Amino acid sequence: MEKSDANLDRTALAELVHATVETEADEALGAERAMLIDGEIEAGWLIVTLKPANILSGGLEISIDSPFQVTCVPGSNGMSFEIFSKASLDIQKRVRSLVRALVAGEYQERVNDEGSRLQVVAEWDEDGYRIRSRHNVIRIPQKDAAGWRAVTYDPY
Repeated sequence: MEKSDANLDRTALAELVHATVETEADEALGAERAMLIDGEIEAGWLIVTLKPANILSGGLEISIDSPFQVTCVPGSNGMSFEIFSKASLDIQKRVRSLVRALVAGEYQERVNDEGSRLQVVAEWDEDGYRIRSRHNVIRIPQKDAAGWRAVTYDPY
């Protein structure tokens, strides 16, 4: 774990996240296969969005929650997870690997539709390790619950 960035504020972290996404998606952005959008929503939340031109590719929205935490929303199935670290380089490393996987079409999800609960398990590689994150979405019950299915995304 890197040394703490005690003086880092949310704006500085947003700039770091933006630069990381821009660097990792540079080829796709240059070829207009994706757009990078910075935004601010209510209550001053800072958002960085990577939106692919191909609707079959997995997009990414990252909200900068604090100087030490971001929330990532990759893909299109309701997956979300938080990255927390007092060292911005730790956050940058995880964001970098996630963007690389999305752009290359190597980010994958397994989705379990249980009617009123949707389970999503996201997977991608980072430095030779498989990263897995699980998220549950509680929703209005669906009649056509389908069980587990694999979801893959096209490269940008």
